[in-house]
Order: sequence, then C-alpha cells, then structure tokens
Amino acid sequence: MPPKTLDGLKYNEFFQWLSATMTIVSKSSKVEDFQPPPTVSWEVAPSLPSLTQRLIDG
Repeated sequence: MPPKTLDGLKYNEFFQWLSATMTIVSKSSKVEDFQPPPTVSWEVAPSLPSLTQRLIDG
C-alpha cells in the first residue's frame, strides 16, 4: 500500500481506520487474504497528476 497523507486533523477517523485494520489483520489466517478498509475518511484525495502517475507506475 503506498503512503497516504492525513487530511488536516482527522486523527479520530485515522485511528478508527487503524483499529478496524488491526481487527481484520488479527482475524486473518493469511497475510495474502488481508484487504484494508478504505482510507477515504481520513486521507487527502489524490490530485489528478498523482493519480495518473499511480496508474502509470502500476
């Protein structure tokens, strides 16, 4: 997962996401099965150029 940027002071949303992620990880039997929850509640939306670059980089 590429690094994300915290949107302002959305610490509460970030730690709720982190808690949900750790719950999923602790219940997963295989690392390969792990799918983190969406980060849209706390991350800065990627700009069009950076989104384009992510698509190019794969």
